[in-house]
Amino acid sequence: MKLINLQTCHLTEPIGYRFDKPVFSWTVTDTISKKQDWARVVVATDSRLEQIVFDSGKSAAVSSLGASADCPLQPCTRYYWRVTVKGDRGDTAAAESFFETGKRDTGW
Repeated sequence: MKLINLQTCHLTEPIGYRFDKPVFSWTVTDTISKKQDWARVVVATDSRLEQIVFDSGKSAAVSSLGASADCPLQPCTRYYWRVTVKGDRGDTAAAESFFETGKRDTGW
């Protein structure tokens, strides 16, 4: 199994946008599974994904077409996210990406 085309709000690694509630999507390829058993999205402020600000948990409700993260976002901050997917035949994959928020309501 392989995860490709990781996007945040339909953009690949966007920088400087105003995201109030980011939505993540991805494409699953090279898999023996017919459908997704569960997926998990984790968002953090560090590249090691240790300072977690959102964790969907393993859930069948997390969709590759659009998984929203209800988490407070700070201006001018880079966030890293990882998606992990498990297929109905037991194969799994994980991939990481990032996005960066814009200035938002901060002054010049």
